[in-house]
Amino acid sequence: MKLLRLSLFVLVTALSIPQTTAINATEITTLNLVTQLAQIEETPRSRYNREDFSHWLDTDKNGCSTREEILVTESLTKETNCKELKGPWYSIYDDKTISDFRKLEIDHVVALAEAWDSGAASWSKTKKAAFANDLSPYSLQAVSTTINRFKSDKDFAEYKPRTSKAKCFLAHAVVITKWRWDLSVDKKEFESLKSTLTSCPLEPLKGIKKYTNEPVSPSTSNLEIKTGVKPIGSICPDQYPVKGNISTSKIYHLPNSPYYAKTKPELCFNNYLSAEKAGFRVGR
Repeated sequence: MKLLRLSLFVLVTALSIPQTTAINATEITTLNLVTQLAQIEETPRSRYNREDFSHWLDTDKNGCSTREEILVTESLTKETNCKELKGPWYSIYDDKTISDFRKLEIDHVVALAEAWDSGAASWSKTKKAAFANDLSPYSLQAVSTTINRFKSDKDFAEYKPRTSKAKCFLAHAVVITKWRWDLSVDKKEFESLKSTLTSCPLEPLKGIKKYTNEPVSPSTSNLEIKTGVKPIGSICPDQYPVKGNISTSKIYHLPNSPYYAKTKPELCFNNYLSAEKAGFRVGR
């Protein structure tokens, strides 16, 4: 089953690490990262307005909303048109395969209201919209409408999926998302996350970065479009570092992406623009 974000990971001993804005050391895991989250007891929610978090926008102007981007990426079959989705999709929280995209919702792993309680209340509307439409790995997940509404705005101490695989995935995703966006945890959520992650197989993290308001895509003015080249064995040449996979759904991985090191390339590109020109889309 094609679950890019749900591979089993090698357990790594937790180490104490300094505060950082990007993760490059291979020994760092979410069990390390959870200790970097600020622990602040939440006050009663007030003045929360979901409409402040403008969501399901077309942030990259490619004709597909954030919701459609997630459905395309997480489909278990290759999707070629975000307006004509085929599916099916795997809803990890309730361990179901769903064929009808109308029975799916896109879960913010850190619910918008929970983000509000954890520090987002003071953000600008622009930053709130960026959070609500964040296509970075682990932020958004396609799940069944039923389970998404049951999860609602609960934090990790209040809601955990039943299966260990799903529970570990959600704990992993919540820690990464809260760390990237500088969101806090209260004592119960911290203890719940730490306890869960202690019994989970953990992935050494690399390439996860704090949110900034800088554009996601680099300037294209000086990028040269070139035809992709074949890898040398399983390694892309230095001049063609972007890894492309054809056999699944024509996706590419940048050198700083979480799955770059694990990806065996079938085609290599000199930059992301060349990959997109060849019909590839960015992997998550």
